[in-house]
Amino acid sequence: MSLRDQEHREPVTSAHDCKDVQQYMVIVHPAGAIDDDGAARYWTEVPAMSACSADGTTLDEAVKNTRAAIIEWISRTSEETSVEVNLQIELAL
Repeated sequence: MSLRDQEHREPVTSAHDCKDVQQYMVIVHPAGAIDDDGAARYWTEVPAMSACSADGTTLDEAVKNTRAAIIEWISRTSEETSVEVNLQIELAL
């Protein structure tokens, strides 16, 4: 499954109904033995956000964890209460 240039959308909601849409590029890096499901890992970086990264044992898990990291980063650095996060995924080889 290739995630290159795919966009992932998932709303982040709270008590307020703000419709601010933010898009972030996420670079996914393979790590470990990619051909071995038990040893494969992926780590991500979000260039627009200092020190925002995540990892996972699958591409989907790494993207899901990155989304959570972005949401936490936004909540710590902004007063936004509800943000829709679009992710543009780039696979680094």
